[in-house]
Amino acid sequence: MVIDCCRDAGFSPARLQAEVTESDFDVTGSAAQANLRSLREGGAHIGIDDFGSGSSDEQRLAELDADVIKIDRSRVAQISSPKAKDREELEAWTDAALKADRQIITEGVETKSQEPWLISRGGELGQGYLYSRPTPVDLQTCLLPALGA
Repeated sequence: MVIDCCRDAGFSPARLQAEVTESDFDVTGSAAQANLRSLREGGAHIGIDDFGSGSSDEQRLAELDADVIKIDRSRVAQISSPKAKDREELEAWTDAALKADRQIITEGVETKSQEPWLISRGGELGQGYLYSRPTPVDLQTCLLPALGA
């Protein structure tokens, strides 16, 4: 239905990204997964939010059929951890995401010291208090031009 609505409005599904939390992929055969598969087949992109908030590893990353991986802020905070193991795990995830041709977005970037590390690890995009506090958005101003209205 979403893909049909996009096409009816003259909006390319390739410009649409559906974002779901990592835990939504834990229910095998769920309606959510079927819907995501339909969106992907229709040309939309899939993003995984909060990656690393559960029991994630490199194998899990390889299994997820997603275009974008948003690394959870709790993992981004590990950059400043005195434990080398914490940083090594984050490095392994970013390396695996890049090898799988996934775009990396890091959540919770809060300090200037985190940013260069993330960029050096392939994090093209970031969000967090370092850049801006949450701001309200006028949806009509934001969405209507994108839809060609």
